[in-house]
Formats: sequence, C-alpha cells, structure tokens
Amino acid sequence: MSTRRFSRSCLGFAILALIVILLGTLAIFILRGASKVNVEGSMPPTIIVNSPAAGESITTGSFLLANVTATGQNSITRIELWLDGALLETQIPGAELGEVTTFYATASIQMTEGTHMFSARAVDSMGLIGQSLPFTEQSKPGTSQN
Repeated sequence: MSTRRFSRSCLGFAILALIVILLGTLAIFILRGASKVNVEGSMPPTIIVNSPAAGESITTGSFLLANVTATGQNSITRIELWLDGALLETQIPGAELGEVTTFYATASIQMTEGTHMFSARAVDSMGLIGQSLPFTEQSKPGTSQN
C-alpha cells in the first residue's frame, strides 16, 4: 500500500514539474517574440544632452545652460528637463513648426550648492518616451564653470 502511495506521489510530482517546465518555456517564447516585434514608428525618440557636460562644476547661484536635442521617427511633442528627480521645465514645439521629428530645447537653470542629478526626456506623438542617461553636476561656492 505504501509503495502505491509513493508511486502516485512521484507521478503527481512529475506531472506538476512537467507543467511548470512547459509553462516556463511558453512564457520565454512569448516574451522573446514580443521583443522582436518592430512596427514602423515604434522606436522611442533619441535624446542627446549637448550641454552641460557630465561632472561640470559651476558657481553656486549662477546659471547652468541646458541644451538638448530630441530626434525620432514620430513627431516630437515635448522635451522635459529634470533636476534631482523633479520636473523643471517642459518645452513644446510651436504650432508654426508643424510636426517635427527633431526638436531643440534650451533652458537656464539657477544652481544651488551641492551635487545635482540632471536628465532630459522626449515624448513623441505615439506616447513613446526617450530618456537621456542621468549625470551629476557640481555647484560650489567660488568655483568657476569648466
């Protein structure tokens, strides 16, 4: 009787293990297939921070010039400038420009003392978001801009 119970337990475990393996394999194929789908216009915008340079030092209280360029397959609807995780400014292409696939944004940011994290994001007409890599800026009393 105990041999039968043991055999049924082993068989039940083997079936359960086989189901888990099959579901895991199916999930991998689905996820791989989804990542390979490339519908035209589905790439997020590329955003390049032209200035400031990463690690640039600036005198506390002075202004840091931020200059970014966004390009995409779809029309760029806005560029967002972020400092220390907070949205500083959003710039939107003017209606007179029509649909633009390249958009430039510039802003002056008054710096407070300390180390700050700067990044920029671009959003296109499909709602896709491209983001720059964040980098640090240093603001110190009495230092000049590099």
